[in-house]
Amino acid sequence: MASRIAKTSLPPAARGALFEKTAPLDPPQKLLINRVLMPWGRRKKMKEHVLNRAILETPYGKMVAMASEKGLAVLEFVKPNRREMLTKHLNKWFSGCEIVDADDDFIKKTREWLNNYFSSEFDRLSTPPLDMRGTEFELKVWQALQQIPLGQTISYRQLAHRIGKPKGARAVGSANRRNPVSIIVPCHRVIGQNGLLVGYGGGLDVKQALITHERENTRMHSP
Repeated sequence: MASRIAKTSLPPAARGALFEKTAPLDPPQKLLINRVLMPWGRRKKMKEHVLNRAILETPYGKMVAMASEKGLAVLEFVKPNRREMLTKHLNKWFSGCEIVDADDDFIKKTREWLNNYFSSEFDRLSTPPLDMRGTEFELKVWQALQQIPLGQTISYRQLAHRIGKPKGARAVGSANRRNPVSIIVPCHRVIGQNGLLVGYGGGLDVKQALITHERENTRMHSP
């Protein structure tokens, strides 16, 4: 059972970035749960309940984790530049959910994943169940991101080719930017065609640090 934490226990700055309330919007046209597009009839019958939320500490700042009854839905750096985008994501895809400050099994597994990742225990990484919701195109991009190995990078153009949209590098970049589960779904491994770092919600310094962390430590563990 999840252990409830009073909302006032979060730092004020963090609470402001975690979107205490979201305005009700029209139901989304497509609802994606655990990477399976749900039929319209089933979507109409499904009722949303709770998003559990917790603040997780990392070497590069605080992250907010949110989990539905299906899996991890959000893992995002607590930064002002991500607030509007995450608010829109929650309003569109989780408009029926109440946000409650509580740990659950999905958040605990996320915390364990981050601890192993930043401790370079890559062989112990076990991805928690994900509840990623978005358009079919966004889903394709986010699935492709998870196929990029640790310590490697590809360009937006290469990613577009991988999902069968060779002329869709710009659209791929937009979907990459809207990825709601940072690090675990590694949008930081996508770089510019010229090899330069471009765009990352956690900041380019964090993007570079994550890539360097993976490259240095995967080399150390190579046979």
